Amino acid sequence: MRIVQLVQSLQTGGVERLVANITAGLSQRGHHISVLALRSGGDIAVELAEQHVPVQILCTDHITPGALKKIRQAILALQPDLVHIHTLPAGTFGRAAIVGTGIPWIYHLHTDYYRAHHPNRSMLLREMLLGKLEGSILAISSCVRRKYCTDFRVPLNKVEVLRGGVPDTPEMDQAEARRQLHLPTDRPILLIVAGLSLHKDHLTSLRTMQLLPDNVMLLLAGDGPLFDRIQAYVKRANLQERVKLLGRRNDISLLNAASDAALLTSDYREGLGLSLVEAARAGIPCIATRTGGIPEVVRHGVNGLLVPARNPEALAEAINKVLNNKHFSSKLGQQGRERYLREWELGVYLDRLEHLYQSRVKVKNR
Repeated sequence: MRIVQLVQSLQTGGVERLVANITAGLSQRGHHISVLALRSGGDIAVELAEQHVPVQILCTDHITPGALKKIRQAILALQPDLVHIHTLPAGTFGRAAIVGTGIPWIYHLHTDYYRAHHPNRSMLLREMLLGKLEGSILAISSCVRRKYCTDFRVPLNKVEVLRGGVPDTPEMDQAEARRQLHLPTDRPILLIVAGLSLHKDHLTSLRTMQLLPDNVMLLLAGDGPLFDRIQAYVKRANLQERVKLLGRRNDISLLNAASDAALLTSDYREGLGLSLVEAARAGIPCIATRTGGIPEVVRHGVNGLLVPARNPEALAEAINKVLNNKHFSSKLGQQGRERYLREWELGVYLDRLEHLYQSRVKVKNR
């Protein structure tokens, strides 16, 4: 099949990483994948180009007739069998641009629309109208599906749920991973992989560090608008020797291998928490908040522990429970790894996605 992946940007982030995983996996299966980005390129664009994937950056920021025409022409030129459209604003641009073309589309919801985009009345009306078009809607979690269907009065059976989409990586010894990263081998290490933005609530994790033993380290992998604020807090709290801001990284599997546990402290929204799926792949326990779709990845007492959002004391207690009981920690990690292979591994994900693609294309060709 000829598939177009349409996304807002190709910077490093959970949505963009999933698009890259889908593109690489489907290309290996013989499909012809092209990627269109509305606004900007970035690390993922470079990665895709190195894999000889056709990538176009359309540089469109506002919904205007000219922008819709540009997107429509770019899609039509690729002659796709299907367009896979990821989140907003690509969801709005893409569906509006291909009205009347007969090209099947899938609109992929990656987060809570309301909490992520704070829509005004015109945005709400636009989304409700677009939701009535003939096409498929896919949600990254049951939580996202539930919210979308409630907010826009869409029947639950019109939205499918597909979680995961992370390729497996070779197992690596923790000591070797730490050697490569120049990290101490005798200290507990926690890892957060997340953009430094408000809803990820990194400040809770920093406050938690002040409640933990002095030998515990925290690695923050990611960049974003709150970098300076977080860096200032680390300095003010005298945590420079214990908290390391790593910026954007392309060696997440190595960081997971070096860590004793993965954290995610999201506050008011989280579509799924792809970084927790990556942690499960590495066989390390997850400690996260009961926010959004996170409980669909982290089962309390099975592959990790769940705590209330914005509660450093509860988070510190959960971390100590994991770090102070190696048998319990190992059991959580092993069960997470087993669940990853069963539910979230990229091959399993692509089997389900291919089936959805084929069903949409067959409907078109009837």
